[in-house]
Amino acid sequence: MMTSHTSTDIASRAEAWHSLSMLFVFPKGDDEGIVRPCTDLCYALEALDHTALPKARELRRLAGETDYQQLCVEFTRLFIGPFQTAAPPYASWYLEGSKLMGESTVQVMNTYIASGVMIDRQFRDLPDHIAAECEFIYYLLSNLQRITESESPSVVGEIQSAYDTFVRTHISTWLPAFCARIIGQTHLPYFRALASVTEQFVMEERNIIMAKEESL
Repeated sequence: MMTSHTSTDIASRAEAWHSLSMLFVFPKGDDEGIVRPCTDLCYALEALDHTALPKARELRRLAGETDYQQLCVEFTRLFIGPFQTAAPPYASWYLEGSKLMGESTVQVMNTYIASGVMIDRQFRDLPDHIAAECEFIYYLLSNLQRITESESPSVVGEIQSAYDTFVRTHISTWLPAFCARIIGQTHLPYFRALASVTEQFVMEERNIIMAKEESL
């Protein structure tokens, strides 16, 4: 059974993952692009009293100060190309020696399918893109948050287990290398801050999961 505190906690975590997902897609030319997701991330981390909150506040400040055209050019250079992508945003690139669409990509797609998720046709990228993985985690937590006390505890456990496993055994295994590459390659403080807060949030989530599992 979930208490209201637990439900609120899950909702805040879901919002944090969703905000990160939004920040790794090509930015729109308005507040929906980066300022609003950065603000939402701050609200979520504040509710969680999360250690990544100071970095999120710095990210929000930089989001408001960074020129939009510069941001788009640097986003393209880092994550899209067209020639050499400075920081490929795909799990398989880090897990399989700079290879795209590898076995890890297939495993991620199978994980989505097993959880009842299909990639939106409007998302024209690989299933192990950082934005897709963050959005999948958001989906899991959103479902978990909506579960009522009248539903089967086994359903709660299944969704919680899917979240714990995906964070601990997948996204946290490749994300540090991805974030380090962004920090080493970017010309803009905004992207260094984005990489820093993303890594701290994800790795802290992994630590929480591992501590919980060790206590069982």
